[in-house]
Amino acid sequence: MKENPKQLGCKTLIDAVPQIGGDCPRDCGSKVGCECYGKGGKFWAPTDVPLMPTWKEAEGKIVRVNSYYDSNDNKGLVIETVRKAGWEHFFFNTCVPNFDFPIFVPRGPTADFGYRQAPVVYTCNGGAWNEWNFQASGYCYPYPDGREPDRLPPNVMYVRIRTNTWMVRSQDAMVGHYLEQDVPVVLTFLCYTDATYIPDEAKKDYGESVHVTHRYWRPTSLAMIEVVRRYKGTGVRMCGTPWSSACVDCLNCELLYWQCMERMKTCQSP
Repeated sequence: MKENPKQLGCKTLIDAVPQIGGDCPRDCGSKVGCECYGKGGKFWAPTDVPLMPTWKEAEGKIVRVNSYYDSNDNKGLVIETVRKAGWEHFFFNTCVPNFDFPIFVPRGPTADFGYRQAPVVYTCNGGAWNEWNFQASGYCYPYPDGREPDRLPPNVMYVRIRTNTWMVRSQDAMVGHYLEQDVPVVLTFLCYTDATYIPDEAKKDYGESVHVTHRYWRPTSLAMIEVVRRYKGTGVRMCGTPWSSACVDCLNCELLYWQCMERMKTCQSP
């Protein structure tokens, strides 16, 4: 299977996209010039066939399900395809506040099967205007310790916040909301297809360069450091580093996947 250029050299992560049909039907960021890589032929692999690693290709790795489609789109197909693939480790990506991803898994050394919720990465501000879907905080499974049902469920592996250098107050609110719930937070800095979408006061923070396979207006390393510095000591992470967007230099998904698996063991299944 063709390898994601962003994952070159990474031995622990591999992509899968069960759906087919060209561009992702969602419009995340399209109104503000930062649509994702599932638009306009920017995705690194063909989109007319599913992108599905074999069991052997995924052996010893964590499969990232849907790196450009949304896992809540045609969800039944997504879950059934992953079930049939038989991968041992995987998580789902979504910008929809529906985190119910039951996966049947072997239970013990016999042929007995049970089910568990799969880890889910939630992009909380993935709308057309990059808006925060605050209502997602109201979706929750019951917690065994009596907390009010306004918390994200334990299978939310982390909350991903699409980030730039001029919406810091909105980003502060998102960070604070999810940290208060003890949910891991990862900042993903947005790239822009057109510099006219970047406010004049923020243009100094951006430069044109290649990101993975295409040219974008991207935040400079110094600009990213200044944003991340706001959350020093809180545990907030960023996708990649200020100098590299390669998965091999990041490893957030791997670390937070295993933390999520441990967290789910101690929480009541929905």
